[in-house]
Amino acid sequence: MRPILTLRQYTHDLIVHSHEHAQLVFGLSGALDFEVDGRGSQVVQQSFVVIPSGFHHACGSPNGSRCLVLDVPGDQWLGQSLGDHADASRRLLDHAGRYSSQSAFAAAVLREFGASPGRLRREAGDK
Repeated sequence: MRPILTLRQYTHDLIVHSHEHAQLVFGLSGALDFEVDGRGSQVVQQSFVVIPSGFHHACGSPNGSRCLVLDVPGDQWLGQSLGDHADASRRLLDHAGRYSSQSAFAAAVLREFGASPGRLRREAGDK
């Protein structure tokens, strides 16, 4: 797998594929038309899409777009990097398509980790 965090430019060229790792695509500028497992969406600035591992997906940007892409390494990396949170992270990544909106996904993140945003920041060492 390539580096885990990359800045990518998308064009009108349609990209259609799948891969064996989960991926998060964060919009920085422009609009990226996206389809994951038959469900369409658009990634724009300050929005994102989660692609579970193995899911067929397609994207293209008729007017161009820039995105920050996180290619999530496999289970061993999740376990080593996230410790007790690895299983919750796997569940979120594997079932991301069932959420109807980004706010529903954000609520699921808080439910999975059983914490308020303030507690998550404290656990991460932010004060």
